[in-house]
Amino acid sequence: MWWSLSHLSLLQDQQIIEVVRVKNRLDPSLPSMFGYRDVLINLRFVKKGEKKEYLYNGHIVELQVHLESFQNIRKHGKGHANYSASRFLIDFVLAQQSNRQVYSDEAPEQQQRRLKIIQLIKQLEKV
Repeated sequence: MWWSLSHLSLLQDQQIIEVVRVKNRLDPSLPSMFGYRDVLINLRFVKKGEKKEYLYNGHIVELQVHLESFQNIRKHGKGHANYSASRFLIDFVLAQQSNRQVYSDEAPEQQQRRLKIIQLIKQLEKV
């Protein structure tokens, strides 16, 4: 991982990229759901020239740096499916405790499906 980060630093020094933001979620002092750790780097590509301009209309991209052990779990152990299911359960419990809907950072279509499931469960509880 440090090899990749040193190359990013070199690219930034050469003004090929501009690092916009770094989220270092490897820091053990930060809270982490289920112990997941990574580094997220937002960057954009710089156009060569005297005037500071950006390639690709200045779009910012996110580079995710994962620990190999976590990546193996995600790739081979259905890690993301397990994460989604656990987030749903946590959201559902929080919604039940606070009597309101709590959503994670999922896509709107997924939020709507989960809302329908929660409403169905509430209807079944009344029967």
